[in-house]
Amino acid sequence: MSSVIAPVATIDKIEPHPNADRLKLATVLGWQTVIPIDSSWKEGDICVFVPPDCLLPSKWAEHWGVTKFLAKNNRVRRINLRGEASYGFIQQIPDDMSVTIGDNLSDELGLGKYYPPPPKCNGGPNQGKGVRTHPLVQKYTNIESIRNFPFILEVGEEVVITEKIHGSNVKIGLVNGEEVASSMKVQRAKPEHEGESPDELVKANRYWGPWFAPGIKDLIYSIYESCKQPAQILLYGEVYGSGIQKGFMYGLDQDKQGFLSFDILVQGHYLGWEEFHELCTTFGVGTPTILYRGPFIDLAHIKTICDGNTSLGGDHVREGGVIRPVVERRAEKGNRVCFKYRTDRYLTGKFADSQDI
Repeated sequence: MSSVIAPVATIDKIEPHPNADRLKLATVLGWQTVIPIDSSWKEGDICVFVPPDCLLPSKWAEHWGVTKFLAKNNRVRRINLRGEASYGFIQQIPDDMSVTIGDNLSDELGLGKYYPPPPKCNGGPNQGKGVRTHPLVQKYTNIESIRNFPFILEVGEEVVITEKIHGSNVKIGLVNGEEVASSMKVQRAKPEHEGESPDELVKANRYWGPWFAPGIKDLIYSIYESCKQPAQILLYGEVYGSGIQKGFMYGLDQDKQGFLSFDILVQGHYLGWEEFHELCTTFGVGTPTILYRGPFIDLAHIKTICDGNTSLGGDHVREGGVIRPVVERRAEKGNRVCFKYRTDRYLTGKFADSQDI
């Protein structure tokens, strides 16, 4: 698996566009993309799929005639064509490339990865005076879309699917015995005012605030003591609610935020699902809703499980789900097996980063 992919795949399905006589809908690896009615594509044809959120070199954008559909910096993203979502696009395999199904042509095509800018927030980065992000404050797993890798999970393998929370990624923990807090990429300075109440700290600092969520400190220090003071314990979670993501309040009142944990890393190893969930339950630490636990079937089943409104409260759409094996494992190339599925309703909603044509 890779954080930037351009997979060689077959076209699973081609069907009419319901709102346009000159367009058709093609499905590749679970993604829908719009193609011209006069294109030569047929079901079963081999193509290279260029997915959303990669950066396409101008050479290929011009060669394929897709420049006008790209965002800033030649970013590929979801667009709407006559009311139907088109995720990325399909193209012919370049003549000078010898490929097989499943190959990733991202390097050959020179694709880059799009990273959204970090949100403006208090609790400034831990910089200045020679202090930098500690190397043990490890970034979370790059969770790929299962639409791109539906073949990694084995049919019948026991998986757990939890609701994906649309919030702000936070990690807190102990590094060499010192408390740390970080956004996705940047370690954050500890608040200067130690006299603040927990409620005030949570509101003032979204990264250090989770230290005061119920059960968090007890859980982290319990691991620290039982593992004989390891150098690295990180608890990963999501802060959500007021002021985090527009339109995603999850039933909370204004000026209120919540925190849910979704993973724990100890000495470079993620805890298995059973151990993680048991620890959180024991210490009363909130976790995302379990949408399903059972055998992996296929992508269509994942879609059925993840569709719908959030289970946390409110009436807004669910962003999607996170799918992981109950027994922690890695794929052939050493990448951790853990996927996300974003629902079509989320991807095509007004809150999604998209362009309507």
